[in-house]
Amino acid sequence: MEILNIPNRNVLYLAPKQPLIDWVNHVFPDDQPERLEHPLAHENANIYLIPATEDLEESIEWLKYNFRPILDEELLEWCTDTEDWPEPFTWEMFRTWFVISIQTMVFDTVDEEIEREDI
Repeated sequence: MEILNIPNRNVLYLAPKQPLIDWVNHVFPDDQPERLEHPLAHENANIYLIPATEDLEESIEWLKYNFRPILDEELLEWCTDTEDWPEPFTWEMFRTWFVISIQTMVFDTVDEEIEREDI
C-alpha cells in the first residue's frame, strides 16, 4: 500500500452521545433500548468529508454554520418521522448530542476513482 494522494478535504467524525441515545429511547419506548458504547467503537458513527481548512478552528467555524444538513442526515438514521425531531436544535445541542472529531489530513490509499452515490 502506498499513499496515492491527499484529497482537498477534512474529515468530520460524528458519533452519538448519551443525550441522542436518550432521545431515541424516548421516541421509541417499546423498542429494545439503545445503549451507548465507547464512541470510537460505536457502529453508528459516521464520517463526512468537509471542506479543507487551514486549521481546526476554521473547520469548527464551518461546522457551526453548516451543521443542520449533517444533523438532518444523522437524525434520519434514527427516526424518519421529522415530527419527532427536537426543535429548535441549536449548535450547542449538536455539540451535546455528538462526539465531534475533525481531522485535517486525509490520505487516499486506493488506486481507483472515487465512486459517488446520489442521495
